[in-house]
Amino acid sequence: FVVQLQQEANAATYQGNGSGWGTANIFFTPTTGWRGDGVNNGAETRGWSAAFKIPYSSLGLAGKPAEGAIWGLGLALHDRDDAAGTPIADQVWPETLDGGQPSSWGQLHFGLPTYTPPPATPAGTTIIRHGLNGTIVEDGQVGGGAVCGDPFNPNFFNGWGDANYAGDEQVNVQNQMDVADWPCFSKFYLTLPLDSVPAGKEIISATLTVYQFGNAGGPGEAESSVIQALTVAEGWSENSITWNNAPLATQNVARAGVDPITNFPGWPGVPITWDVSGAAAAAYAAGQPLRLALYSADSEQHSGKYFTSSDTGDWNANGRPTLEVVWGDPTLLVSPPMQRVEPGQSAVYNISADGLSGPVTLSAPSPSPDLLVSLSPSVITPPDTAVLTLTDTHSSVSSGIWYTVPITATGGGETQTAQALLLVGGAQVFLPVIER
Repeated sequence: FVVQLQQEANAATYQGNGSGWGTANIFFTPTTGWRGDGVNNGAETRGWSAAFKIPYSSLGLAGKPAEGAIWGLGLALHDRDDAAGTPIADQVWPETLDGGQPSSWGQLHFGLPTYTPPPATPAGTTIIRHGLNGTIVEDGQVGGGAVCGDPFNPNFFNGWGDANYAGDEQVNVQNQMDVADWPCFSKFYLTLPLDSVPAGKEIISATLTVYQFGNAGGPGEAESSVIQALTVAEGWSENSITWNNAPLATQNVARAGVDPITNFPGWPGVPITWDVSGAAAAAYAAGQPLRLALYSADSEQHSGKYFTSSDTGDWNANGRPTLEVVWGDPTLLVSPPMQRVEPGQSAVYNISADGLSGPVTLSAPSPSPDLLVSLSPSVITPPDTAVLTLTDTHSSVSSGIWYTVPITATGGGETQTAQALLLVGGAQVFLPVIER
């Protein structure tokens, strides 16, 4: 889909044919615009924007795809600054985009990712906040901040993109479709260490809380915002991060609605929370800190929201960004938990006891003389696993038989229990008798 500034009538569409792009007749509605004192007249110009409204029906769909559907998506911005057409490299997203190689495109995921914690017994909660128990949290804003890059006004290109705000106690999150406010655009980066969460645990949930104390715009001007939490894969330094060198986000994992503050409730301010459980679990499993960026995708001006950073004084320590991680011990796991066999057949289960320290002793007594139980080995050192084999000795059964085999694991002074379920028979078909 191709559009040009103020040239909506010349919009075009192309479709891949296996070897390149061919023109195609696909209906969509482009809208372009600019903000400033003039277009290419030497006056101050705040920027250009383009919107693509593509009906699902144009893509052969009856409606919005199901939650969890993923589409490939890429963007290339062509820039021409003079009549001669002096070559300027395209700006692309993702940074490695190759239009002819779909594997290099970004992903448009319908709906936010979900997280289902693995089986675990809740065992503790860890609070991660700068200065608490010696924890060091790095965070910092990039962009124009609450003063909208005023030190660089009116040129802005004399340092706005390279401004660093290390040590600032207050940050702004403001990004919007209306580019008139672009010097105010700001993002907030955070790196939260997870090494205070004990090793070998399962992450049940993780909640990020950042405290809002104000917002852009006067009474009646301020707009509500949707602020997204996105993961960041690369490390960065608070003393050197800028708009120009800040790492790009990897995945949008959570969002929160943030309203303007009309009556300040007092410090630490208004808590805004994001559920970052899945991102925290992935970072913990990889032995990495949780790196996030807070970013808004609003429409109108005056959408900025002001938050307290980790650099705020000790008088407001509770107002620093806080990550609450609820973790648990892995349970004794039987996989699969239930099986069905015919009379005289066997079923095999895998037993893991990663929540215990080895050696771990396993036992699984038979609940019936008609069921043979084999457990091998009976002593494991996690993460090693054992194999449980259940064999029914009936030649036939007239109805289904349920067996519940209790499993016990003991290690490191702790004991865990689980069950293996087996159904023998349980499904029969009887044809009617017909006499003639």
